[in-house]
Amino acid sequence: MRAVRGLALLWLIIGVVVPENVVITRHNVDQVLNSATVVFVAFGADWCPFSRRLKPVWDEAAREFKHKHPELSAVFATVDGMKEPEIINKYLVHKYPTMRYFIAGAMHREYRRGGARTSQALVEHVLAKFDPPMETFDSQETLDVGLAQNKRNVIVYSHDRDSYSFGNAVKLAMTLGGYDCRFWASAPDLPYLTKPGREGSLVYFQGANQEREEYPGTLDNFGHAKQWLKERCIPAVRELTFENVEEVTEERLPLIVLFRNRADTKNTELFISVVARELGEDRTINPLLADAKVFSHPLHMLRKNEKDLPVLVIDSMEHVFLFDDPNTSWDTPGRLKQFVDDLKSGKLHRDFHHRHNFPPIGARKIEEQQQQQPEKPPGPAAALKLPDSVFKPLKPSEMRYTLLKTEL
Repeated sequence: MRAVRGLALLWLIIGVVVPENVVITRHNVDQVLNSATVVFVAFGADWCPFSRRLKPVWDEAAREFKHKHPELSAVFATVDGMKEPEIINKYLVHKYPTMRYFIAGAMHREYRRGGARTSQALVEHVLAKFDPPMETFDSQETLDVGLAQNKRNVIVYSHDRDSYSFGNAVKLAMTLGGYDCRFWASAPDLPYLTKPGREGSLVYFQGANQEREEYPGTLDNFGHAKQWLKERCIPAVRELTFENVEEVTEERLPLIVLFRNRADTKNTELFISVVARELGEDRTINPLLADAKVFSHPLHMLRKNEKDLPVLVIDSMEHVFLFDDPNTSWDTPGRLKQFVDDLKSGKLHRDFHHRHNFPPIGARKIEEQQQQQPEKPPGPAAALKLPDSVFKPLKPSEMRYTLLKTEL
C-alpha cells in the first residue's frame, strides 16, 4: 500500500498566469476563489498589529511558492476587512488575522498549524494540500487490511488516472480527506467491476458497519459527488481535542459534551446514536465527545472526576449546565432533546435558581458559612451564580489575534 502522489496533475495545474499575491474585493471574490485548485486567503486589517506582522511573511510565502512550484494550481490572496466587510461576514471571520484555504472554490478549515507564522510553514501548508490523503491498493487483501483500521472509507476504482473523473476524485480527497474519511485508489492495472453506462471511475463508501454503499452518479459532477460524500464523511458528533478546540469555539454555538473515558466505546457509540435520534439535522448546537483525561481541568471545574463518568453538560459559551436529572438517564428517548430545548427556552437558567442539587463552584462553601453563623432575620435570598463556561477560556488567544467580537 502506498500514498498516491502527483495524482492527475493535469487537473491541479494553473492554466493562466496570476500575480504572486492577489487582492480580493467584492468585485472579484468569486473569480479569485475559483481561479485555482487551492486558494489560501489571509483576512486582516491595517490597524491590526498582528495583521501588519503577517503581511511581509505572507508576501514572501506567495513569492516563494510561485517560484518553487509554478506548476501547481495555487493562489495566495488577501482581504482588507475594513474595505470588504461583506466578505468578512460571509466567511465568518471573527478575528484578525484569519487564514483560510479554499479548495475548488469551497471554504475549508482555518490555518493554525500550531501557531507557526513563517513563510516556510505557510508554503508547506499549501504544498501539503496537493498530497491528498489517498492510498493506492493493488489487491483486495491489501484494501481489506486498511479498511479494518478506519471507520469511514472512500474507495475509488479507476483505470485512467489522467481522466477528468479521477481528477475530481483527487479533489474530493483534498476536500474531505482532512476529516474522518480515508480515501483509497485502486492501482491502474487492478481489475474492477465495470457496469453498463458506468464506464470510468466507480466510488464506494464503507462505514463502521462494514457495509459498502455505491455512489449512484459519476465523478464528472464534482458538486454532487462532494455533497454525497460530505454527508457520510463528516461525523455528526466530533471528538474534541486541543487541536480543534479553537475552531469549535469560534463556531459560536452552544456545546453539548459527553465527558467519558476514551476506551468506553459503549457510551461513545450510545451518545452518537442518541444524538442522531434526538437532534437529527439540528445545527444550532455542537455535539462533542471529550476525553476525560485530556480535559480533566474542565471536569474539575465542574467538581467532577473520573469516578463520575460519563458526564453530560451543555456549555452555552457563557454558562455551563450539568445533566443531573435523578429520575431519568440522558439516553432515555426524548430526554436529550428536552435538555437542549430547555437551554434554548431559558428553562435551564430559570431552574438553576429554584433548586440546589447542582450548586455552582463556591456555592457549597457559602452554604456552610451561613450554617455556622447565627440565624438572622429573613431577608432576600443570596443569589447563586451560574457556573461559567469551561470552554470559553480555550478560545483564540488575544496575544495572537485581534478579536472583532469579544462576547465569545
